Amino acid sequence: MSGLERELKLRLQDGEAAGLLARVLGEPFEIVEQLNVYLDTRARQVASSRSMVRLRREGGRWSLTYKRGLRVQAGYFEAREVEVPLAALPQTDWSELGLSGLEDLAPLEALRADGVPGELAISGEVHNRRSRYRLSQGEVLELDRTRFPDGRVDWEVEVETRSPDEVRGLLADLAQRAGILFEEQDKTKYERFLEALERA
Repeated sequence: MSGLERELKLRLQDGEAAGLLARVLGEPFEIVEQLNVYLDTRARQVASSRSMVRLRREGGRWSLTYKRGLRVQAGYFEAREVEVPLAALPQTDWSELGLSGLEDLAPLEALRADGVPGELAISGEVHNRRSRYRLSQGEVLELDRTRFPDGRVDWEVEVETRSPDEVRGLLADLAQRAGILFEEQDKTKYERFLEALERA
């Protein structure tokens, strides 16, 4: 799968605010545990190009994703994305994952076509618990609790949309009902992961 990913991302102050929001939202239709394993070269050429290569496990299934061309404006993120599902991988520990055999897949082919040389290695992991809710206009709101390598925990909401202003209105109403405040997110999970590595 490839295309343009468009997401509105807003921060929550803490877990208490997330709990108040969850009460207003009601029961999620899905809760998933995600393991994000990030890849880069020794010289961090992927990160320096404001790109990201990620292996993700969700519900026992793995996928490989390459994102590039990130643009951020007032919490609205746009990036080119190339993603493929992977055959079932028996390993549960990312340190045991072999990266050989991934080079011929579309995400890494796109990475090489963009001129990023060097052998990829595992940089580290981020754990994310994602609760999914349906909004009144049909969009899916994802409430994330993300734990970074230095122990920091972030809370945020993400909504994939091509109409960010309309979704902002819905979220403003939810925030008022929950008695909380949203802040515009200005960094991806990967950027915050890199910051966590520096702090750890």
